Amino acid sequence: SRFAEAIPHYQITVLLDPQHTWAFYDMGMAYFNLGQMKNAQAALDIAEKLDSTRKVHDNRAAAAVPFYKEGIGLYKKGNYDEAVLRLQAAVTLHPTGHYYQSDLQLTLEKKKVKK
Repeated sequence: SRFAEAIPHYQITVLLDPQHTWAFYDMGMAYFNLGQMKNAQAALDIAEKLDSTRKVHDNRAAAAVPFYKEGIGLYKKGNYDEAVLRLQAAVTLHPTGHYYQSDLQLTLEKKKVKK
């Protein structure tokens, strides 16, 4: 995929300029789209720390909303496995999002009870 091709370019950019906020952000989103959540969260966290304008924070929050809403919809339908995946994605993108962590925990608990 193009995301996999982009990551080495972002890595070179941040090696040359470790303060390049948007290279870290874009690298984090590339990792996210590849399903590499730990790498995604690490890069996004660095971008957010470097960003004095809070635009990274706002972008992360905006990107998380569709995953959160989809997760809640799946939860309401009783599809806990898929709901967990969407809610984990929302938490990766925006770990401080209101209710994201608690709704993920609730869904994980429901998933255990269902089995």
